Amino acid sequence: MRFKPGDLVIKISGGNKMRVVDYIDDVTVDCIWATEDIHEANFNENDLVPISEYKLMLITEQRDDLIDNILNEKRDF
Repeated sequence: MRFKPGDLVIKISGGNKMRVVDYIDDVTVDCIWATEDIHEANFNENDLVPISEYKLMLITEQRDDLIDNILNEKRDF
C-alpha cells in the first residue's frame, strides 16, 4: 500500500486534488474531494500519485516542452 489515510493525491491524468480515506482492498483506494459538492470514489492505486510527485511530473513535462521548442526553432534556421 503506497498511501495512507490523509495523504493528498491526484490522478496521473490530472483532475482534482483528493484525500485518501482508506483502502478498500490491496489496490483500491477510497478518496474524497470537494468542488461545489463533496465527492467520494474508488480508484486503482496505480492511477494515483502523491501531489508532490505530480507537481514534479508537470515541471519535467514543461521543461521537455521548452527544450523541444528550442530545438525546433534552431532547426528552422
